[in-house]
Amino acid sequence: MAILTVLFRWRAAVVGLLGLGAVAAAFAAFHGGPVPIGALFLATASAALAIVVSYVHLRHLLLAVLVVFSPLAGMMAVAPLADPLPMTALLAVYGVGYVVAALVAGDIARRVLDGRDRVDAARETLLALAAPVFVAALVGAPLLVAWLFRDVRHLGLAAACAIPATAASAALFTSFGASLMRFGEAFFTRANRARERREALLRVATIIVVPRWGLSLSGVTLVFAVLGWFGAAPLLDHSTLFAQPALAAGSLLGVFLVACAMTRDWREAAAAVLALGALALFSAWLWGWAVGHPTASAFVDIVVSCATAFLAMLAVAGRSRAYRRDGDDPAVARLRALEDVGAAPWFAALGAAAATAPWIVLHGSTATLAVLFLFAALAALVAQPAIATGLESIVPRRRSLDELYKRG
Repeated sequence: MAILTVLFRWRAAVVGLLGLGAVAAAFAAFHGGPVPIGALFLATASAALAIVVSYVHLRHLLLAVLVVFSPLAGMMAVAPLADPLPMTALLAVYGVGYVVAALVAGDIARRVLDGRDRVDAARETLLALAAPVFVAALVGAPLLVAWLFRDVRHLGLAAACAIPATAASAALFTSFGASLMRFGEAFFTRANRARERREALLRVATIIVVPRWGLSLSGVTLVFAVLGWFGAAPLLDHSTLFAQPALAAGSLLGVFLVACAMTRDWREAAAAVLALGALALFSAWLWGWAVGHPTASAFVDIVVSCATAFLAMLAVAGRSRAYRRDGDDPAVARLRALEDVGAAPWFAALGAAAATAPWIVLHGSTATLAVLFLFAALAALVAQPAIATGLESIVPRRRSLDELYKRG
C-alpha cells in the first residue's frame, strides 16, 4: 500500500516511463519487419469495435481508448518470445488483456461515481485487483507449459510469457493513465444514467443467490458439462495432447488449492473448479466442432478463456470475502460483491469478443474464440455463484447463536 501511494504521488513520471517502455517495445517488435496491409485494416476494425463497446460501458472516451490499447505494450514487449503463437492465440492473449483493462477501468469509474478522488480510485482499484490478475495469469501460464511441454513446448512457453506481460501492461497502463484523466460533469451525467438503466438488468442477474435458483442453474451447468464431455470425447480420444488424465487431475487440484487460498472458502473454491471444468469441456467441444480436431492452438484458447473466467471469479470472491469478514451472511456478501462488480465483466467479455470478430474473415473458426469469451463471463458470473449458492444449501455452514440471532 505504501509503495502504491508513492507511485501514484509520482504518477505522471510513472506514466512517462510506461510510455517510453511501450515505444521501445513497439520499435523492437516492428523494426525491420513489414506489416501486412490486410492485418492493419483488420486491426483497425478490431480496435474501432472494441472502443465502441468500451465507451458504451464507461461513457468516457479517453478511458475507453486507454482500455483498448493498454494491453498492446505487454504483447509487444514479449513479441520475440511470442513469435511461435498463431493468430488465434495472439487474439486470445489480447482478449485477456482487454478483460483486465476493462475490469480495472470499470472499477475506477464506479469509485469515481461514488465520490472518490480519481487518484484514490485508481490506487484502490489496483490494490483490489492486483491479486486476482496476478493469480489468474500465473495459474494459466504454468498450466500451458505443463500441458504443452511434451508436444509443442515452444508454444506453451510463448503463451506463458505473453499472458502475464499483457495482463500486467493492461492493469498498470489503465490504472495510472486513469489517475491523470479528468472526469467532468458530462461524464457523471452519462455514466449515472447508464448505471440506472443497467441496475434493473443486474437485479435480475443476481437472483442466482436465491437457493432455488442457484440449484436450478447448477443443474444447467451440469447439463452443459455433460454435453461438452460427450461432444468432445470422440475428438479427445484421438489427441495425445488432451489424453493426460493425471495432469488433468493435478490441474483441477491446483486450481482448487489456489482458489481456497484466495477465497478462504472451500465452497467458493469447489464452485470455481466445477464451473471452470464445465467451461473447459464445452469449449473443447466447440473447438472440435469448428475445426474438426483439437489442436495445440485451440488448447491455448481454451486455457486463456478459463483464465479469464478465473480472474472474474477471484475478483467477485475477493469482495465477497471482505463482506463476510465484516459480518455479512454469505448469500448477502455474494450479492453485494456481484453488485459491486456490476456490468464490467459482461462488457469486458463483449469487448474481447468484438475485438476478435473482424479476424473471422481470415478463418471462420476464430468465431469460436469470440464465443468462448462470452461463455467465460457466464461461467464466472452465473455458474460459479450459482454452484456456490447450491453448495451452501446442500452443506450449510455452522453458525453460532450470536450469528443466528444477529447479536454480538
